[in-house]
Amino acid sequence: MKPYVPVFFLVMITAMAACSGLRVSQDYDPATEFSGLRTYDWHPDLEEPREDSRINSPFIDSRVRSAVDRVLSDKGYQRAADGNIDLLVRYRFEIRSRIASDNVRTSVGFGSGGWGSWGGIGFSTGGGVREYDEGILVIDVLGFHGDTLLWRGTGTRPVSEHTGPDRSNREINEMVDKILAQFPPKP
Repeated sequence: MKPYVPVFFLVMITAMAACSGLRVSQDYDPATEFSGLRTYDWHPDLEEPREDSRINSPFIDSRVRSAVDRVLSDKGYQRAADGNIDLLVRYRFEIRSRIASDNVRTSVGFGSGGWGSWGGIGFSTGGGVREYDEGILVIDVLGFHGDTLLWRGTGTRPVSEHTGPDRSNREINEMVDKILAQFPPKP
């Protein structure tokens, strides 16, 4: 095997992982000292049901909550429902319609036939436009009274109309993992 072949495969795997379409961001109050905060519970306010059946599902709610609980536990946070809590956590999941376009391409061609019997000029421009659905998961971390937003993580990714439980679970776990990888924020 030639020495550049493994490098090619490594580059391809990295490129495919980068093309998952998942983007994350965070925002937070820089005055908050996150280091002393160790316990949390879920915010008691429930989100209003949505019309989209891909969101309005107890399965989605359970998967998101389980993923958040797992990641926060892995980071050393303890869920404490006894009132002795530092943080409240809530999430919101939406699906919105987006429009994407390919890069606009232009080309010009010139040609002539044999013996000067014909010729032509051609111009083309184009780019595809498509509509797709994008899922947005927002995870909020609030102060223990629930009235002060301390941190917000957001993740977006394209979603499809029909997914099974395995794929849905995998995508939610990936999204929550990447969003909460930013929490607590590093100064």
